[in-house]
Amino acid sequence: PPNSWSLLRFCGGNEMTHYDRERMSELFLEANEELIEKDKVTAAYLDKRKNELWVGTSLSGVYQFKMGGNIALLNQYNTANSKMKSDYVNAVQIDKYGRFWVGTKKGVLFGNTKGKIKHYEPDHNIIAITTLGPHVWILGDDVLWQIDQKNRWIPGSVDKRCAQGEIKDIEYDSEDRLWVASEIIVRYDVLNNVVEKFDRSNGFNGSNINVIQVDREDALWVGTEGNGMYLIEKETVMTVSCSIEKGLDCNEDKNDASLKVKVVGGKPPYLYKWSNGDTSDNPKNLGAGSYE
Repeated sequence: PPNSWSLLRFCGGNEMTHYDRERMSELFLEANEELIEKDKVTAAYLDKRKNELWVGTSLSGVYQFKMGGNIALLNQYNTANSKMKSDYVNAVQIDKYGRFWVGTKKGVLFGNTKGKIKHYEPDHNIIAITTLGPHVWILGDDVLWQIDQKNRWIPGSVDKRCAQGEIKDIEYDSEDRLWVASEIIVRYDVLNNVVEKFDRSNGFNGSNINVIQVDREDALWVGTEGNGMYLIEKETVMTVSCSIEKGLDCNEDKNDASLKVKVVGGKPPYLYKWSNGDTSDNPKNLGAGSYE
């Protein structure tokens, strides 16, 4: 929607949720007026159990907001008031025990429900964090750690076949398969040592990937910067992409935008049903708003 702040634009974004851009800007300004013009959001995560939004930034650490009718800043963690060694946040995650994990360019800030805060691996740039059952998985530049419920760190590595260029995000699905987002999308079956790549050859045309998220059906949602959203279905390995074919003309007050959906795989014919009632793969004459 217009003037909104989308969670799925950022690494770690785990909900198709929008917040009022003006109100969020006010909260950041109240917390750090000096850095607001140069600072940028780099990661986000919604703790749905507590309705709390965690927002990582490039210059001022991580913010914890209480969402709802009256959005309020609960905490801010940075190098000045915590054990963090870098204010540049790459990833944020809340595990099943309610513990928070904040990945930065110099290690991980950890906090449990009793208020205990620690810092780990200050010599590593942390790229992404995800969870699978009781375990937390943390990706550094050259290592992938598995952390169990007793906070024991077990180092491993990511198969070189799983990435092309810089890794942006990782996710596990319910079948213990690792999804890796870089310039392409890869699904890695660790147990059977099988790598599946999703790129232009099989319909995935995404670029500038920001975030990936596995849903309850093990389908993968891919959020990009300015290139739409993609869906990779589980059962039939169907890739669905939705991109902006034509943007709104900012100089004229008219509905002239259009979207384009591309499907590769699955079992045609395909049925389309949009929230505005359109049933085609190419909705036209669209105005500002959200279309699902």
